[in-house]
Amino acid sequence: MKSKEPRRHHYLPQWYQTGFADTDGRLWLYDRKAQTYRKAHPRYVCCEKDLYTIDPDGIQDQRIEREILQLIDGQGASAVRFLAGGARLDREWSESFSIFMAVLITRTPAFRSMMSQMYKATGEEIMRIMTKDVDRVKHHIEECR
Repeated sequence: MKSKEPRRHHYLPQWYQTGFADTDGRLWLYDRKAQTYRKAHPRYVCCEKDLYTIDPDGIQDQRIEREILQLIDGQGASAVRFLAGGARLDREWSESFSIFMAVLITRTPAFRSMMSQMYKATGEEIMRIMTKDVDRVKHHIEECR
């Protein structure tokens, strides 16, 4: 991995956050746990270190961030600029904007948490069904051999 690769990966693009920033370019944030407010630059908001980095075989790969999400985010930003300027999106731009919005929803920690809970519940239910009785467990063990 190049040393200059960005490590801070945003699940809500900085350009999007900037649209809600004050005149100083900062966002007001509310910490629910501490019940306090603070200001922060979008560079430090809605991001996680190496969120989209995969590490097959010990080699960090940031192509998801660099090649896929940058393209989707860039097309989303262009579509928003067109809309903000009063333009109507043609079919191609509508598709790009729709992809951006769909991906935006699936990138959030809340979505990730919901999916994780769903997978866990599904796995537990499958295990409950597969291990309902001793004969069933023996059958599944034999299938795996």
